[in-house]
Amino acid sequence: MRRKSQTPRRAWVEDEPLARSPKRAFGVIAASLVLLGGTLGAVSVGSFEFGAVGSPATQARALPARTPSVAQPSAGSPSPTPTPTPTPTPLPEYVEGEPYIVNGIWLINRTHTVDEKYLVEGPGTDGLQAEASKYYEKMRAAAAKQGHYIYISMGYRSFEEQTEIYARNVRALGKNQKAAAPPGASEHSAGLAADICSQEGCGNNFGASESGKWVAKNAWKYGFILRYPKTKTEITGYQYEPWHFRYIGREHTAAFHEDPELTLEEYLGVE
Repeated sequence: MRRKSQTPRRAWVEDEPLARSPKRAFGVIAASLVLLGGTLGAVSVGSFEFGAVGSPATQARALPARTPSVAQPSAGSPSPTPTPTPTPTPLPEYVEGEPYIVNGIWLINRTHTVDEKYLVEGPGTDGLQAEASKYYEKMRAAAAKQGHYIYISMGYRSFEEQTEIYARNVRALGKNQKAAAPPGASEHSAGLAADICSQEGCGNNFGASESGKWVAKNAWKYGFILRYPKTKTEITGYQYEPWHFRYIGREHTAAFHEDPELTLEEYLGVE
């Protein structure tokens, strides 16, 4: 008589779990939980709930959505104090003829002019004030390392020179011209502005050159900003001047790096 072949028993190995089918394993777990529920009450597994034996909840059913409880303040506890809305720092009052300083920056423009006695030539390069000159020289050295050889075509400009330049532009372009500042309104006369050129050219040619693009991109690292952006003539009162850079200090220039069309008036919140 032919004997049926038997599958050899698998040797038991210490710490090795015995294989069970998923269905049987779940049945064992469920049964254990039902028995445990008889003593401890409702027990939940995954998305199902098992109640005490003999109760309607013995049958598996979907759990309802649970709403997390929110702690309520006890009676008599103080209400939280609302965070006050910060009040903007008021702008200083402008006194005609006096230097207008906002947030440590001297603002000089057509509506904030200064008397001649405040316009003094600086001791630095091309009459720049000392700090402005120091960082201009750092910028010039950095540009040279990149193959850009820049120089200042106009730094400090006296009150008398500004008067002549302004009059000449008014005769040529009319009183509403946006090319030259009236005397007392020029940053050059304060020793804080530099018209920059390179071997590639000056004026608009400088702005279009590789050297001009380098300065426009990197000036903020040295405390300088492009003072008269292309799209903000109505705010600055001057035409686009890609050669005119104003020193305001490195602590202020990050915002101008983020927005190259930002004006000093907008940055200071001055209309």
